[in-house]
Amino acid sequence: MDEAALSYAEVKALATGNPAVKEKMALDVDVAKLKLLKANHMNNQYRLEDDIARNFPQQIAKLMEIIDSYKADIAHFSEHKITDPEQFSMEISGKVFTEKKEAGSGTSGGLQRH
Repeated sequence: MDEAALSYAEVKALATGNPAVKEKMALDVDVAKLKLLKANHMNNQYRLEDDIARNFPQQIAKLMEIIDSYKADIAHFSEHKITDPEQFSMEISGKVFTEKKEAGSGTSGGLQRH
């Protein structure tokens, strides 16, 4: 009977087939379901209010920092992007290399292998 304790009168009415008692019991079950739905709804409301008040502003601030970093990266890339893919230049420990193979090898004096 879904956690509903039946009174003596309800048990007697069920035994005699009284439809009003069956309807009351069905309504009691519906009321219990609605109370549960209301509690869940209220919990969701409180969670969303908390998100709006605390969590979302923090997330927005963090994402704005990331966006600013991306903008700085894009600006840096735009200033230093290679227009000629065949042209290569890399500075390692004060020495400028114009050949990729030379810059990547440890024998050219710029890099040391450990």
